[in-house]
Amino acid sequence: MKRILFLLGIALVGIVMGCSQTPNEPLTNYSVQHANNVVHVRTDYQGDHWSTEEVTHVLRSHQAMRDYYDAFTDDYDFENSYQDLPSFEALLDVYDASFFEGNFIVLLVLEEPSGSYVHQVTGLSVVEGELVIELRRTIPEIGTTDMAGWHIVIELAQGDLEAFESIRVEPTTVKK
Repeated sequence: MKRILFLLGIALVGIVMGCSQTPNEPLTNYSVQHANNVVHVRTDYQGDHWSTEEVTHVLRSHQAMRDYYDAFTDDYDFENSYQDLPSFEALLDVYDASFFEGNFIVLLVLEEPSGSYVHQVTGLSVVEGELVIELRRTIPEIGTTDMAGWHIVIELAQGDLEAFESIRVEPTTVKK
């Protein structure tokens, strides 16, 4: 009996030790709580090109945000707010120079075939110099047929994430 218990104990230790090691674990893993705030802004696309690819931009100053606004003002509807969401133009006042003294912004730009899609940033991590944004996209059973553009603004504190050189979005689609 002692021998069986001893062997079961060894097996249990081996299982626990084997499960606790993950070879591809991120170097630094942050829950979405490390983002100071995540703001969704509907900015429907007004240009000639529409894409289903996620596009990201990093803005580290108020001037960079102003330059982004000026560069894409003909492509997106930055002036109008949607339901209870702010307009992108209104965010120019919120994200002033004092905000950028200790923070930066990652913009996640999405274009969807329906305004009924709901997005949620569920995780942020830095893996081998790459910022990984986990995005859950919920598609309702019945939705609208309007095409919708979104700018998801992710506020991060300077130094909160280790340095990253690129950004990858990992979308997960949930159908309801």
